Amino acid sequence: MLFARQPIFDRSGQVVGYELLYRSEESPERAAGAGADTMLSTVLVDAVLEVGLDAATDGRLAFLNFSEAHLVDGVARLLDPGAVVVEVQEDVAATPQVVAACEALRAAGYRLALDRFRSGDPRAALLEHVSYVKVDALTHDEAALAALVESLRGRVTLVAMRVEDAAVRDRCQALGFELFQGYFFRKPELVRRKDLTPDVVRTLMLMNLLRDPEVAQAEVVEGFRGDPALTVKLLRLANSAAVGVREVSSIPHAISLLGRGPLYRWLALIFAAAAGRRTAMQDELLREVLIRARFCESAAERAGLLDSGEAFLVGLFSKLEPLVGVPLSELLERVRLAEPVERALTERAGFLAWVLDLAEAHEAADWARVGEVAEVAGLDQFAVSDCYLDALGWMRTSMEQLAAA
Repeated sequence: MLFARQPIFDRSGQVVGYELLYRSEESPERAAGAGADTMLSTVLVDAVLEVGLDAATDGRLAFLNFSEAHLVDGVARLLDPGAVVVEVQEDVAATPQVVAACEALRAAGYRLALDRFRSGDPRAALLEHVSYVKVDALTHDEAALAALVESLRGRVTLVAMRVEDAAVRDRCQALGFELFQGYFFRKPELVRRKDLTPDVVRTLMLMNLLRDPEVAQAEVVEGFRGDPALTVKLLRLANSAAVGVREVSSIPHAISLLGRGPLYRWLALIFAAAAGRRTAMQDELLREVLIRARFCESAAERAGLLDSGEAFLVGLFSKLEPLVGVPLSELLERVRLAEPVERALTERAGFLAWVLDLAEAHEAADWARVGEVAEVAGLDQFAVSDCYLDALGWMRTSMEQLAAA
């Protein structure tokens, strides 16, 4: 099974949970050769129970789709009621058995949601048992959407789905939706032109020094000496458990322990964090940046690329623009990247372009495209799943280390 997630935000931009997206490689709608019930059973066992909801959602709520059979069979009781929201799929009929199952789940402390609710929905009989109602913002005109919201106001928490840009988000917020699901935080509307602060500029300067093989180690050391805050970060990174050294005696010692390549990568992460972390929305963007960077690197490693670190940079820089508020073209003018990395970013060409295609297809849960790109690279669906799970774990560790540094 392939695994992805889509964030759900509140009105202040805080992430409250993720809808976990599971599909087969062959079809974005259902598993080839298996019904929805079989697919969900496999997903719950293989992807949720073994991977762990906490790892899959960073400790936030997991929104999971349930079929009629699984509602009636009580499959949700395998999961922690405090960790999940049971979504009643749009094709589930409000039979007496389904109504009784939803009532029992609510009494047991589970939160329920109606997926893709609409005017005249035959599942209206379930409204008294659910906490959330999800509405597709793009399938209603404004008048119909306003009327639907008014009919539900105060009874449930309203979730706007398919919020694809800031304009849709603002309109839904004005109508009274409380939660928002979609990829609007990745869209250009969130980019605000900003000047880079002196500490961010110095980080870029050090990245350039590290990338240039003709620059002597002494010059790199001097670059760190001029920035006490970065020096502290350097020493903490070198003294971390990942490096395995208990005492770091000097800046040159720290640089030699880390190595220029890994240090360059850490500076890139520090740059992303320093330039972008201002709001809860940008915190989520930073998580997405780290996931994509590691996903690209992991995929490159599994495909046998000699320099998977370049794939890491492709993933990292491909998502920096909405995070830092500076156009990619300007970032590339300020920092030297290897030619294959620049070509992948600016032309979608060269041997690194496929990792970016794979990452974007996976984030969009476009499993048909994932399969096409992975096959060309010699990867199967299990390898792709492993790459994503590895990226999730690495992101959580990196966020902790960045906070500590």
